[in-house]
Amino acid sequence: MPMIAEPIVAQIAEYAPNQDVGPRPSSTSSFESLLKNKSFIPYASMRIRGAVLDELRRMDWMSRSGRLKAKTLGTLISRIEQEQGCAVGPEQLCEELNISETELNALMDEVRPIKIISLDVPEEWEENEHSLHEIIPDETGVSAFESLERKELTEVIAERIKQLPDVPKRVLAMYYYEGMKLADIAAAFGLTESRICQIHTQTVAQLRSYLLNLLA
Repeated sequence: MPMIAEPIVAQIAEYAPNQDVGPRPSSTSSFESLLKNKSFIPYASMRIRGAVLDELRRMDWMSRSGRLKAKTLGTLISRIEQEQGCAVGPEQLCEELNISETELNALMDEVRPIKIISLDVPEEWEENEHSLHEIIPDETGVSAFESLERKELTEVIAERIKQLPDVPKRVLAMYYYEGMKLADIAAAFGLTESRICQIHTQTVAQLRSYLLNLLA
């Protein structure tokens, strides 16, 4: 609340009626002088209260219309329970609201409260001390098995590349490791770009065929 209220105090000082306080309050004494003015207190209270409510609405996860629906539904349920002395069923709510069961389910989903939990702090009801951050798997991450498999494939391909003739081997190194363009590689070898492209394509196809045969 202080973070919301403090900037408002300086702002409303300029608009406070019948207030001759000079510049905006920047010290305790000038602020206390504002508080002594009877016309300033109601005005400041109204502005601060409005700013606080605006900030709370901005932070609210539910829209104003959704909040109104939740309040209306809660009032209706409380009234029926008080009149009948028992829990309210969906049929009664549908009848009172004149809506279908599908529409009622959609309304209940819209006004259902959201529970915010921490991924890093263990829940009090959990027997173990592991947080959700440690339990929930990362679907975008690479598993230990996939990482090991990729490492093995990389080693197999690297060993196969060592067995290639000198030109194809150097073309792959210059293209994938040094990041050179095919035109630059062609100039380095004194060949045409189309010839380097052909060497690159054939070499990659050979490696792919070797790997497929190995995994078959």
